[in-house]
Amino acid sequence: FATTYQPGGMDGMTFQAKSGLPDMSRPFTVLGIESSCDDTGAAIVRSDGVILGEALASQAEIHEVWGGVVPGLAKTAHEENLDRVIDLALMNAGMSLTDVDAIGVTVGPGLEICLRVGCKRAQELAIETNKPFVGIHHLE
Repeated sequence: FATTYQPGGMDGMTFQAKSGLPDMSRPFTVLGIESSCDDTGAAIVRSDGVILGEALASQAEIHEVWGGVVPGLAKTAHEENLDRVIDLALMNAGMSLTDVDAIGVTVGPGLEICLRVGCKRAQELAIETNKPFVGIHHLE
């Protein structure tokens, strides 16, 4: 209980959850990573919903010849493009990784082998930068 909640609140007596998320009283930014299926995406989003920068690597040409998504090819394309897409989204936002407050990533639904690519990289970035890691169900 003591590691999950702390006294606080407006009256000084209620408890606040220790979520690890940024201070909700001021705008914060999240690097969002998307690798659930066949396109690799990243965006820097402010807590008020404004997209500060985004980037996308399409896989349409890769899968077109097969008539649908080939999971193994999609996974490889995510691995090859993810860092470039993240860097481009940050550049488009005029920010660096140290400027964002949290790292968010799609954890489902999607193709497991593709989701794993984004989740692994998001986890690495969160650990490297000591930022909160937020898993997102991208249909909710």
